[in-house]
Amino acid sequence: MWARWPTAGPAPALASKAEYDDLVAALLATGVLRDKAMLYWDIRASERYDTVEFRVADVCLRVDDAVLVAALARGLTRTPAARRPPRTCWRGWSSTSAPH
Repeated sequence: MWARWPTAGPAPALASKAEYDDLVAALLATGVLRDKAMLYWDIRASERYDTVEFRVADVCLRVDDAVLVAALARGLTRTPAARRPPRTCWRGWSSTSAPH
């Protein structure tokens, strides 16, 4: 049932932070979201910090599990970022030619 919500589960593939912000603004404008706190995607941009929130396993009962989740999240974000050519988006579009 949870997967039927457009604001839960995996986030859609987006080319930029601007595209993310536009989508969130549209969800707010159409009433799908009452506020940004209702965005339950597994990975999303933080509203408070200039970071990405990895929310899939955000509550761990043991310190070792929390360290493992943090290491996995860091590896999953740093590796693709390090391999990405400069000034391109994830889908291979340039930052100026990404479709809207």
